[in-house]
Amino acid sequence: ITFNLNIEKLDLDRMGRKSRETKKDTDYNLTLIGKVNIGFFKSKGFVSEDLSMNIMFKNSKLSITDMHMRSYGGYIDGNMIIEIPDGDYSVVLYGSGVDIGRYLDSATEYRGIISGGKTDFTVKFRGRGTTRGEVKKTISGVGSIKSSGFSVSDLTVLNGFAEWSGLDFINRVKVDKLVGEFSMGGRELKVIRCEVAGEGIDRANLYGTIAFNGDIEMLCQLRLTKEYAEKYKGRAIALFPDAYGRGNIAFICYGTTKKPRFRLNYEQMRSLAEGLIPPLTDEVIERYRLY
Repeated sequence: ITFNLNIEKLDLDRMGRKSRETKKDTDYNLTLIGKVNIGFFKSKGFVSEDLSMNIMFKNSKLSITDMHMRSYGGYIDGNMIIEIPDGDYSVVLYGSGVDIGRYLDSATEYRGIISGGKTDFTVKFRGRGTTRGEVKKTISGVGSIKSSGFSVSDLTVLNGFAEWSGLDFINRVKVDKLVGEFSMGGRELKVIRCEVAGEGIDRANLYGTIAFNGDIEMLCQLRLTKEYAEKYKGRAIALFPDAYGRGNIAFICYGTTKKPRFRLNYEQMRSLAEGLIPPLTDEVIERYRLY
């Protein structure tokens, strides 16, 4: 069967929940080939416009190729393959100029945290399952992200860090650039590399893991601009100057995303403050700590 389907508006959120049960007499030998165009699409809060895709269903395999859409001020392209009825899937998505803050506000519980900015991303993942729990157990993949010109406020981890470190501007910070790479697997997200620059931040580096249950362990290095280093001199935990007058701190974030905890990374602090006069000893570190 070949087809060409045009839909002006499709709002799955208003259609109610569909049964997850698979009928035993379903004929999966049917072959379908066609193209779908949807002017407006909404599912679980996610909204897109001008959605188009090529569809092929053959040998119990649904293939979606050349998928294009406008979404949250940008564009998303992708391909996916879904095995029916087992639920095996593989997905590739590419985003360009997407406003992640608008997406979070409409489709997730993290509303009001990010505003403005544009994001480019690539995500490739696979797994099995038809429920959120099954997906969390089996999902694996890799991705990259590049964002610019956005603000972050009232994020629990940043609020906790601002209180612990004395750097109170961090809980409402403007980010000029964020570049990161990550992988997924074993029920956790692994941050391979994340570099950030923004208001008061000359550069920040982060890497570590965030489990799907909220457990977190991240190694972080933060370097303040010269202006902010001077502003927070004597007010922040272990803020060591470098040869250019910038302030440096290395720390570990652990605990959970809802109840984060922090401690200084002494080994990394020594590396950051190499060449400091006087030499960086435990006694010197203690003098910089505000407890």
